[in-house]
Amino acid sequence: MNRAIDQVKTRRKFLQMLSASPLLSSGLFAGSFAHLLATGEVTEKKFLGWLNSFQQNEGVISSPDQAFDVMDFEAAARKALPPAHFGYLATGVDDDGTVRANREGYSHIQIRARRLINVEDIDMSVNLFGTKWSTPIVLSPVSAQKAFHPEGEVALARAARAKGQLMMLSTVATTSIEEATAAAGTPVWQQLYPTNVWEVSRAIVKRAEAAGSPAIVLTVDLQEGSNRETLFRAQLVDKRECAACHKSAYTGFARGRPKAGTGGFTEYAARKPMLNGLDLSKVTAVQPPNMNSRYRDCQAAPQGHCHAGRCTTSGRTRRGRPDGLESRRARRRDSSPDD
Repeated sequence: MNRAIDQVKTRRKFLQMLSASPLLSSGLFAGSFAHLLATGEVTEKKFLGWLNSFQQNEGVISSPDQAFDVMDFEAAARKALPPAHFGYLATGVDDDGTVRANREGYSHIQIRARRLINVEDIDMSVNLFGTKWSTPIVLSPVSAQKAFHPEGEVALARAARAKGQLMMLSTVATTSIEEATAAAGTPVWQQLYPTNVWEVSRAIVKRAEAAGSPAIVLTVDLQEGSNRETLFRAQLVDKRECAACHKSAYTGFARGRPKAGTGGFTEYAARKPMLNGLDLSKVTAVQPPNMNSRYRDCQAAPQGHCHAGRCTTSGRTRRGRPDGLESRRARRRDSSPDD
């Protein structure tokens, strides 16, 4: 008993010492910490609960002008979003090893300061495929944005227009390329998850071409699934009934969506405008498992016929026919190892 009492006194004395530090006595979270000490016995459970509460609620920006850098928005997103939705945005792959690797990689990139240089007028513009953009900042494709904001990709397109930045639209966006292009005021680039059915892939490319998209962004990160552990853990703690919105457990990742409906890919695609009206009865995945570099080569083939014989291209957006690769492979036995 005496030992337990001593531990309580020691813990409380330690916390009181912390409260005297400049950081904890600042306005940032002094009030909540003082309330913790006033509750009497401060157990480990109470302290960890307070720490978690601080991480979730304290010091979170309430408007964009309060942000000092882009990572300030992460805490705001964690506070505002359901656990599974936040997990989708925040997750990396394999215990978030990719997130750490990206942060580490960017830490080696520095802005070289030059002194006695006129910086009154700075030109950060860049030319990409004949189009000039005011900055090299590109808005990468992020799917299902209406899960985070009622206007979804349309709101992002308006922001891109205001800042003169290039926007890429996800294949599984919740906004059509026509709507996004209208809001952006200029053609957006279309991301391509080609699926395992070429006719579907070709239809997406043709629609993007008709909307004026000058480039197709072929994405290759889901060919073997994607072990997004933070997302999977967040889905388990999310207490909402996911089947109300998600009629299918399909995700394209290493694990399906728990607490979702029992439908297949067609139900998954029902809320994806770029897949509306297409025959998805034979589609089983957003990315064909047998896709290799030859598929990319067909996409980049010059006008006319590509190396695979049956691949053809037309218009500004180039495209190929990967099923021709199989025919060529059967005819030729001297294929390279990566075929």
